[in-house]
Amino acid sequence: MKSFLLVSATCILLLLSGCSNRAKPVSSDIPKGVVTMKGLKMSQTSEGKPAFQIAAEEAYIYQSESLIKFYKVKAKYFSLGRETSNLTSDEGLLNTSTNDIQATGNVLLKSAEGSILETEQLNWVNKGGGVFTDKAVKVTKGGNVMTGIGLQTDMALENISIKKVTTRITNLETLKENKAKK
Repeated sequence: MKSFLLVSATCILLLLSGCSNRAKPVSSDIPKGVVTMKGLKMSQTSEGKPAFQIAAEEAYIYQSESLIKFYKVKAKYFSLGRETSNLTSDEGLLNTSTNDIQATGNVLLKSAEGSILETEQLNWVNKGGGVFTDKAVKVTKGGNVMTGIGLQTDMALENISIKKVTTRITNLETLKENKAKK
């Protein structure tokens, strides 16, 4: 009987110690009312067609503030149902009232046509679809590179306005072809 009690007590202790190692306590840094999610995917449609899709490794939903904070972000933007660009960044912030988005940290926006925008912060205004930043930017179109501080553009990177700009043209033929298309 003694050995049965000893074996039972040992099994219970092992079970309890195993359970405590598996269950990690929730971080005390997360305020009450905040929902945390791993592997979040969400999308918005407009008139039955996709407007944008966001995927993140982790997200915090601040319901009382109408905000969602994303980490390790991948997003796709659409116009008339066709993908116009995709974006990656370290973090993102979505205002769920307006659907405006701010991407921060290693922001890379690639258009469907192959243009690339690199910056540390990029803001997208849902109403009107405009993109802007006051940070340093680098835009690559074909063999041409534009750098500067501050930018306004559309998600397709077709109409770009850089405030303080420096341009390096390495492929004059591409520049002439783009002018001829307009």
